[in-house]
Order: sequence, then structure tokens, then C-alpha cells
Amino acid sequence: MAVKFFKSSLFKSSGIYSISSIISASIPFLFIPYLTRVFSPHDYGVLSMAVIIINIISPLIGLSANAAIHRKFFDLDKSIDLSRYIGNVFILLFFNFLIFLIIFLLIGKYVSEYTLVPYCWLLLVLLIAVCQFITTILLTIWQVNLKSVKYGILQVFQSLLNIGFTFLFIYIYNLGWQSRILGQLIAVSVTALISLAIIIKYKYVRFIYNKDDLLDILKFSLPLIPHNLGTLVIGFTDRILITNLINVTETGVYTVAFQIGSVLGLVNAAFINAYVPWLYDKLNLNNFSIKLKIVKLTYFYFLALIIIVLFSIYFLPLILSILLGKAYVSANQFVLWIILGYAFNGMYLMVCGFIFYVRKTKLLSIITVITSIINFPLCYFLLINYGTIGASISMSLIYFISFIATWYLSNKVYEMPWLAPFRFIKILKI
Repeated sequence: MAVKFFKSSLFKSSGIYSISSIISASIPFLFIPYLTRVFSPHDYGVLSMAVIIINIISPLIGLSANAAIHRKFFDLDKSIDLSRYIGNVFILLFFNFLIFLIIFLLIGKYVSEYTLVPYCWLLLVLLIAVCQFITTILLTIWQVNLKSVKYGILQVFQSLLNIGFTFLFIYIYNLGWQSRILGQLIAVSVTALISLAIIIKYKYVRFIYNKDDLLDILKFSLPLIPHNLGTLVIGFTDRILITNLINVTETGVYTVAFQIGSVLGLVNAAFINAYVPWLYDKLNLNNFSIKLKIVKLTYFYFLALIIIVLFSIYFLPLILSILLGKAYVSANQFVLWIILGYAFNGMYLMVCGFIFYVRKTKLLSIITVITSIINFPLCYFLLINYGTIGASISMSLIYFISFIATWYLSNKVYEMPWLAPFRFIKILKI
């Protein structure tokens, strides 16, 4: 099984995604030793709050319509005009941008009060979210068309721009957390313009209003709003609570730990980028032997994640002692729990694809809303009683619960032979 997997097109494609994602993540990651010596924990804390706002707005402003493009490409009904469909995604993005602009103008001061991000910077954060989604549309188009090399080049190019301009603003203007936001703004603006030019040049888009396309996008995407909001609540409750219950300086230390632990999340995302198109294509065949192959591959990935966690137990302390500045030494105690959480999240990503395939996205919303409701009191309780490490423990527990619930429901809506690989155990017992 493992040998066949390493020779497969899926492995080669996911390898490209993984390499580009790791390079993209490594560019800012490799500068952590420098940034943790230039930025104070307070700076990192405010930066974390700004990033949280960006990550909350990004999926909402585009309603995760890139997932609708992804699913529509593999729809068995090939009568759809995909370029017109993508054009209506852009129309939706434009109107959502106007809505969020009005919201920010009305309640921006309250957002600033709770996140400590200055009001004047919130509009830049909104612009970053819009530009990121434009680039995401092109990346989705390349992903479904198996253009993994182009995907990787654009991803790495954006990261290089980001970190390059960050250093420019640090050295020339002596800026703190603001340098990261300005660097990201320039990077995503440039890549958004490039993406838009490519989308238009290769006729991936036709800007023609179509009611049926918009309704289809909304039908697929609207049920994902509670799911996306719940995911964001789970992902950011810890830092918001740390900022308001302890202080933003502690949030800065925790954010550095999260940045290191999230490398596994990037690896998961890279693999899933290659895996999902392959999965949809294979599920369309409705063949038992192929389903069994999918199950075995899923278990193989679970095992790989477990090995990564075990590896981290022994080697992380040494790595972090080299990476981090003295003000961030306490981050060491949070990282392992965060990596464990991302391991469970990787397992979740492997099983939620079946729910997307059958368009039962409401189920994901139900799971995410329930876990997000559990997450807040759990994180609050552990944070109050055990300090900042309680937040990382809460994150790991919530991702585990989400994985188990999603795995159970995915098999309810699309049955897979999950027990088939273990039948030999029963035979041995007999």
C-alpha cells in the first residue's frame, strides 16, 4: 500500500503542494529567531489579533465560494458554464465587500476596543481579506485542473513578497507589528492583481450575472457560514480570551507557539489540496475496491500524523531553544498540545471530504457550532485554572471531538468500508 502510494500521482501532486506550502510557511518561520528578538511579545499579541480579524473576514467575505467552484468542477452534470459560474462568485465578492465596509465603518471602534488593533488599521485588514480571496479563486482553478506547480510558485512568491516588505518596513521605518500587516497588504495586493490578470487572460471568468449560478453558490456556501464561524471561534477563542483575561503580551508568546505548531496544519492543508480532487474523482466511480484503497490511505495518513506527534515530544524542546528569543521561552510548554490539536485536525480533514461530496454541508455546520459552543466554556475553565497552557489543551480536545463526530457522521451520509482493513484480525481470532 505504502509503495503504491509513493508512486501515485496523488503523492506527486501532494508532494508539490507540500513543498510549496512548507517553503511558503518556512519563509516567515525561518525568521522567527529574528522576529522574536525584534518584536516584543506585546507586538506579537496585537499582530495576532489583526491576523484573527483577517482570518475571520476572509471566508465570510467570499462565503467560501471557492469550495463551490471546487465541487462544481467535479459535478457529474457538465452542462454548467464554469467561467460564468466563477464570474458570479466575483459578483458575490463585490457585494459582500460593500457590506463589510459598512459594518466596519459602523462598529469598527468596538472591534478595535476588544482586539487592541487600532481602528485606522481595520480597513487595511478588510482589503487584505478581499485580495486573499481573489488569489484563492485562481489557486482553486489551478487546483482542480491539477496545476500544482503554478499553484506552488504563486504561493511561494506571495510569501517572499510578504517577508521582504516586512523587513523593509522594519529597517526603514522602524515599525513593529505594523510592518507585518503592511508587508502582507502589499504581497496580497500584488498577487491578487496577478491572479485577476491570469483569470481574465485565460478566460477562466465571464462577468455575466446569472440568477441560477448565484443561487447554486449560495445554496452550497450559506450552510457553510455556521461551519466557518464555528471553526473560527474554535481557532481564535484561545487568543481572544488570553488577551482579555490575562494580557496581550501573553497572547504574543502563545501566538509564537501557535505559529510553530501550525506548520503541521500547513502540511495537512497541502496534502488535502491534492487529495480532495483525487477523492472526488475516485468516489464518482463508486467502486468497492477503490473505496477500500481510500480507507487504507486514510489510515496511513492517521499513522503518519501520530508519528509526527511522537517525534515532536523528543525533538521540539531542542529546536525551540535555538529558535526563540528569551522573552518567548515559555512558548515551549504550549507547542506540543498545539501540534497534537493539528494532528486531530488533519484526521478531521481526511474524513470531512465525504460530507462535501454528498453536499451535506449542513451537517458540518451542526458539528462545528456544537463544538464551538463547547469550546468557549472549556477554554475559559482551563485558562482560569491552569493558565495559558489550558488554552492549548482546550484546542487539542476540541479538535479531537470534532474529528470523531465528523468521522461518525461522514459514514452515515456516505458509507465507507472503515472496518474492512481489520477483517484479518477477526480471521485470526477464529
